[in-house]
Amino acid sequence: MEENEQVLLPQEIEAYLESLEPISIPEIGSPRWLTQRERIHNLSLQASLDVKSEREEIVKEFLLTLEKIPVLIYELIATEIWRLKIFPLLLKMEHPSKSVIPIYLVLYHEVALETFLEAVLFHEDAMEAAGDSLIDLVDYCYRNIIQFTSLEKEKSEDPISESNDDQDDNSRLEHQRREIAFESGIKCISLLSYMTQHLKTIPLGVLHRLLVVHDIPLLFTNLLYEPPWSKEVNGERVKYVDGKWKKLSPIDFMKINKIEGQIWIALIQLLLNPDCQKKYDMSGYKKDQLLKLRCRLNDVTIEQIPILRELLRFLEHLSLFDAPIPKKGVIIEQVPEIWECLHKEYRGKWKEIATNQMNSCFALSQDELQDLCKKLTNSFDLKNIEAMLSDTPLCAQCGGKGLKRCSRCKNEWYCGRPCQVSHWAKHQPACNLMVK
Repeated sequence: MEENEQVLLPQEIEAYLESLEPISIPEIGSPRWLTQRERIHNLSLQASLDVKSEREEIVKEFLLTLEKIPVLIYELIATEIWRLKIFPLLLKMEHPSKSVIPIYLVLYHEVALETFLEAVLFHEDAMEAAGDSLIDLVDYCYRNIIQFTSLEKEKSEDPISESNDDQDDNSRLEHQRREIAFESGIKCISLLSYMTQHLKTIPLGVLHRLLVVHDIPLLFTNLLYEPPWSKEVNGERVKYVDGKWKKLSPIDFMKINKIEGQIWIALIQLLLNPDCQKKYDMSGYKKDQLLKLRCRLNDVTIEQIPILRELLRFLEHLSLFDAPIPKKGVIIEQVPEIWECLHKEYRGKWKEIATNQMNSCFALSQDELQDLCKKLTNSFDLKNIEAMLSDTPLCAQCGGKGLKRCSRCKNEWYCGRPCQVSHWAKHQPACNLMVK
């Protein structure tokens, strides 16, 4: 990737962020929302490119200057509430446009916002700028990680396989919701891990929710003991690595992936930090659960993250002696204001909002749908997108190495002409929407 590759110019970044403002839940899916969604997408891509190229992070600096990080968190919570309250009602309605693309855009917007926050909240000054809105972000991450752990209990398909092209619209949307929920859980682990790396910066109310209200040490311990990102499929062990399920050899399976690494680092911060030890009760059941981590701290794991030797030493000490019980004092607990305010404002109006959105935002004519697809296609600079890819594109038909892209829509990859011809019947409708 060349150093001068840009998605947005500095002037565009500043203008986009200046115009960024909270959008109400009834407006989700509207033209105004679509414009802001596109801008957030481009800002997120620019922020990720800046991180990847190790150059000045202009997007982050403007976010801090214009104080827009709380706005991003508001947008994230509003989109989550839409998914929980409005999306199930939309599934029960008939889709007049016979396309789920507009609804999918809203579902995926949640992950786009998480990706944006993930790119900037790594930094201490960005975490400090988020302020009390971190209370809402902690609660959001906890809810999504709980959902992430429960996905295995839902009736789902082989994690290696793609969604069935013969599914009806609702089934396809539900499949996509599960995929997005899984990716969202991964990103929420990352966001919580960043918070634990800035314990001196985050508000005391956030630390209280991490340790006491949601018990993140225990949650992360259970994730390591029963990891949702690794499983056995048809007698083969698969693991979620770099955004994909991969079949791995026994040696590669033992390698710590990014998710596991972030959880281990978070546990080191939460359990070994003296300030946390004064607030976190590690007696009784919690102590028994934490001590289970010792079976995961083998030589192979410690060799990959040497600082884990300190955590193992701490756990061995904990097994021999009782941890001091934290002193109880007067605690003024902060509540998640964004979540509470939005629920209070729209309580009892969910069905009305869903009906209005279906009629005004999601029941698009063929021409409107075609215009939307063209707009989406034009918002992607393929050169910049490819710069973010860690793997070679895969053939849409056989899953092999993608060598050529569809010359019309430039969206799908194929290993050769035979696969492209075989896949044309399935690809043609989407291809026509984007180029006609």
